[in-house]
Amino acid sequence: MPATNVATLITSIVFGSTIAIATVISLSPQTLSFLRNRTSHGISFFTLWIGFTTACFVLIGAVVLSYDWMLKEISDLVHGKTGRILNLINQVVVIWQLLMLAFMYFVNLTLYLVFARKDLKRKFVMLQTDVSGGSDTADEEQDLLTQDEIQDIGVTTSQDPLDLAIGYTFYRANPSKQWKVYRSKRRFHFVHVSLYLSSLLFLGLISGGCALYLAMRKQDIIINTFAQSLGYISSVVIFVQWIPQIVHTFLSKSPGNFSIFMMMLLCPGAFVNVVYLAATGQSISTWFSYFVSGLQQIVLLALLIYYSIKERIAKRKQQKLDAYKKMASSPMTISEENLRFSGSSGRYGYGAVI
Repeated sequence: MPATNVATLITSIVFGSTIAIATVISLSPQTLSFLRNRTSHGISFFTLWIGFTTACFVLIGAVVLSYDWMLKEISDLVHGKTGRILNLINQVVVIWQLLMLAFMYFVNLTLYLVFARKDLKRKFVMLQTDVSGGSDTADEEQDLLTQDEIQDIGVTTSQDPLDLAIGYTFYRANPSKQWKVYRSKRRFHFVHVSLYLSSLLFLGLISGGCALYLAMRKQDIIINTFAQSLGYISSVVIFVQWIPQIVHTFLSKSPGNFSIFMMMLLCPGAFVNVVYLAATGQSISTWFSYFVSGLQQIVLLALLIYYSIKERIAKRKQQKLDAYKKMASSPMTISEENLRFSGSSGRYGYGAVI
């Protein structure tokens, strides 16, 4: 269990509390991104879902493994024995930090499902609308679409009339294809919601079962083995946690609504967390998953930065192209200053105009 040196314990408590607060701060950018942009575009459900379930597994395992020890320390504290109170606080901080991680993943996963549903509604309204008619509803819905949604239904974001006409023609020429895409995404959303609810039920059963077992019997090798198994399962599953997001980002060639700032905070934070958990005497099953996660986050962050830079460059080029098209399509105007005579005879032949 935790070390008994007072200075070490105080340092560990301060460090652990800082990590717990940093966990909330590091995952908050994605939460704010959801609330600000109100879309799930560019986010992989399975990355958030795996992160949530594995964080819960690690949390349950850590609580079970330290249950008897913490119960004894609390009992001593109630009876006035305060000699090891710092050890108890240190372990509580560890569990609090794991709890914050699971909570933030839960919030982001829930927001993803909420806005994924709203994205589906926007797609449905767009498919029901006669886009070629140019109705107000169509214009409003088009403004709400993300780049992926625009590609799905064949409508371009360009304001050039010719580009818009091409986009509308594609939509009207391929209605069955667009409905097929919509139905496919709706089925995926149903699967995601089912996994979400099933996970909550499963985690509730595991937590309740462990609590009931510990209440009826003392901590023994059976429950310890089960708790360690949860940690090892998390370590194995987390090998693929960020792979769905890496693949999604690579295929879409865009960071989408995924927060780059969050990844910039998570990458170093993952390795700091590993050092902290290992230094406080936690089992390798508790911290190894964070180490593997950190390696994957580095890969994802590199992809996000790369495609973000490419998008900015492409956007600047598009802005220049749009400005050129606007100039080319506008009627040529010649100012009076440019048409003035260079002499009394008007040598450039503009005398009749002026």
